[in-house]
Amino acid sequence: MKSRKINQVRAGALVSYITIFFNIISGFIYTPWLINRLGQSDYALYTLVNSVMTYFVLDFGMGAAITRFITKYRVNNEPEKVNNLLGVTTKLYLTIDGIILAAMIVFYMLRDKIYVNLSATEIVRLENVFIIAGMVALLSFPLLPVNGIFTAYEKLYAQKVFDLLAKVFTITSVVIALLAGGGLYFVVLFNTSITFLMPLIFS
Repeated sequence: MKSRKINQVRAGALVSYITIFFNIISGFIYTPWLINRLGQSDYALYTLVNSVMTYFVLDFGMGAAITRFITKYRVNNEPEKVNNLLGVTTKLYLTIDGIILAAMIVFYMLRDKIYVNLSATEIVRLENVFIIAGMVALLSFPLLPVNGIFTAYEKLYAQKVFDLLAKVFTITSVVIALLAGGGLYFVVLFNTSITFLMPLIFS
């Protein structure tokens, strides 16, 4: 049992190094290509909305707390407490999801006052990108605890593999979409939808 855990940790670490290497390579090749393909204006909108979404879907450290408590309950052989924790966590995340929705609506209503330097055309494109990314973010937020659950059940290798696959699938789908004639909206749709789908596969 102990050797199995060690092997999982080693395999997870190896996949982590592969992911880091993949990120470095994609940073040198994929990002400049994406900027060239989208254009400076659309790429700026793409990164702008991505940065805004990171503020809306913060984990607030709850994933680490879930990992800690589930690990504790497993050690003490208390599966009923694990089930209760997951039930409470689901309700909590859904409640926060509602608060995030309200915050997104306020942000959307104030968009032209916040980004005063954008042109009218850029504001319209920002609106569309924000709606696409916002919908996916709202759907995926309640699934954030999945990573903490995987960590608590010592599924490090599987977690790291899914992280790597998510990055590979994201870049591949975006490249295909752009080569097929798609633009900013397709890039945002594929990028965010894969982020949503991976936790579903986890669960």
